[in-house]
Order: sequence, then C-alpha cells, then structure tokens
Amino acid sequence: MVSYNVFFTPNAGIREERVIAVAHAFLQKLQTEKQICSYRILRVTNPASFLALPQFQAIVDFDTQDALDASFAIMRRPQMKETGPHGELMELVTNFKVSFTTDV
Repeated sequence: MVSYNVFFTPNAGIREERVIAVAHAFLQKLQTEKQICSYRILRVTNPASFLALPQFQAIVDFDTQDALDASFAIMRRPQMKETGPHGELMELVTNFKVSFTTDV
C-alpha cells in the first residue's frame, strides 16, 4: 500500500465542517471512480512536540505506486486541479503539507 498524506488547516473564516464535507465529497468521488483505494480524514487532537502540525490530515491509499502515479497524472491536468471539488478544497485550506509513505 502506498499512501499520500495531506495535512491542512481551514482558511481563516472557513468553517471546519465545510472543509471536511468538501474533502469527503472529493475523495469519495475519486474512490467511486477507482482512482484511489481508500482514504481517511483525521483531526489532529494533540500535536505533541510538533506544534506546527496542521489541524487535519487526509490519508489517501493506493494499491501500488503505479496506481498513485496514474491518479496524479489525471489530477495534474489544469481542469482537474483548479476546478471542481479539488479546486474548491484548495481555496478553503492553508498550511498545506504533503508526504508519501509505504507500508513496511
């Protein structure tokens, strides 16, 4: 399993519930379209020693690196990246950080 880890915080004045709803809608669409295997959205409840950690994390799972690469190729298209659910989500969040992980 290969995972795309996205950390983010809602923009000032944006309700958390709206960000969460848009994120779920976007990721559920990708899952329905079989572009991702599964996902979870987590709220950071205690950043412990990492005080700069954004408020939320989404973990997006792919069966293989090739599946992740194929999904990202689709998402890099300007019409996908800047419009629709992804574009809306990007306008709602700040402090956007990403990492990639693999099961060991």
